[in-house]
Amino acid sequence: MDKTHLMPREKNFGSSSPVVTYNFMKSGSEWAPHWHDYFELEIIADGFGEHIYNNTRYELKPGSAYLMSYYDFHALKAKTDMTLVNIHFGEDFIDKKIEFYISEGINKFSCDFEESEFKEILNIANRIKIENETDFPFKDDELKCLLTDIIIRTIRRCGTNTKKETPSLIQKTMAYIYKNFKKNLTLKSVAKEMLVTPNYLGIFFKKNMGISFNDYINMLRLKSACNMLIHTEMSVKETGFASGFGSTEYFLYIFKKHLGTTPAKYRQENS
Repeated sequence: MDKTHLMPREKNFGSSSPVVTYNFMKSGSEWAPHWHDYFELEIIADGFGEHIYNNTRYELKPGSAYLMSYYDFHALKAKTDMTLVNIHFGEDFIDKKIEFYISEGINKFSCDFEESEFKEILNIANRIKIENETDFPFKDDELKCLLTDIIIRTIRRCGTNTKKETPSLIQKTMAYIYKNFKKNLTLKSVAKEMLVTPNYLGIFFKKNMGISFNDYINMLRLKSACNMLIHTEMSVKETGFASGFGSTEYFLYIFKKHLGTTPAKYRQENS
């Protein structure tokens, strides 16, 4: 079976402005579990397939769409030839309220557009692509408007029950974890920084993020480990510790659980 693997990427793709690409997947091909260090909106323009989004399985068809943040893992399998429209962008190019809304919506932004709106969505994506190729006045302003339009349409179509306002405690906690996840973070130590009890933070985090505190940290650490496996010559053991895992055994367990393979095989297949 033909398998195409997407490489994890550092946040070094230049401008945070939206970039639109059109990708083709041959029937039977697969994209292995991966993530991106940017926000990503992908729309199925043609064909049928399967999407595994943070370990949840979704059927794909023309009009299917999904919106993902930095820590979301996903994999794709084409059941027929598929054409995908991909829009990726950085947090600096969207309103902070939208950024936090997406960031707290783990596994919540997957939907199917009706045919009429689906055509409008593809039209907006094409306008973003064309605008990027111009040098018109107020180019960035127009791109921000188009990007905001397509994101809001997707969020509304997904019908999430995410709160309209992101609690400041979640914002502060996410920012702190993102900067310190390679250290020996625990629910107790983060709760101390946030001036709340561990029990309160654990319940509050799961309620607002849809994922447990420990699972969120592990996903960030996995991303770091995958990048090191591909771009450094560090041993598997060194990679696990450098990414924040407390033991090699736990690193191997979490890696296998989320990516379905071992670190050694992942390195071999993606190097």
